[in-house]
Amino acid sequence: MRSKFLPTALKIGVLLLLSVGFSACQRNNPDWVPAYPVDVFISLDDPTFLKLKNFGGAATVQPSYGGKGIVVYRNGPESFSAVERTCSYRYTDSCARVNISSDEIWLECPCCGSRFTFDGQVLNAPASLPLRTYQTSYSPTNNTLRIYQ
Repeated sequence: MRSKFLPTALKIGVLLLLSVGFSACQRNNPDWVPAYPVDVFISLDDPTFLKLKNFGGAATVQPSYGGKGIVVYRNGPESFSAVERTCSYRYTDSCARVNISSDEIWLECPCCGSRFTFDGQVLNAPASLPLRTYQTSYSPTNNTLRIYQ
């Protein structure tokens, strides 16, 4: 009897651990944050994006694609980072929209308190996964930035 019970109990235990692990991953996985098709062009001459003229400057792009918006950060002369404003922790909450901190050092979620770097990496929990990132392409000729997937 013991020989039949042990393998069955082991299988049930493994299945329970796997199901708990998968459900925990799904809660915070940025792949579960809806992916919207993004292909946005912004002019850095637009007064809305004045802060992006300087290195270390950040600005938000309002959503026209169905998401909660994008944060753009200038890393260098022709280098930019762009991340989704939807927090990776509780993305379905209406307040789960990261904002640029008042001292412009990080991004923070007013809903859960998570903090992120401008390239989307987690600084403080409860979020454990990064923000969704977008690609950028800068044209110095016409001073425009393309943000896309």
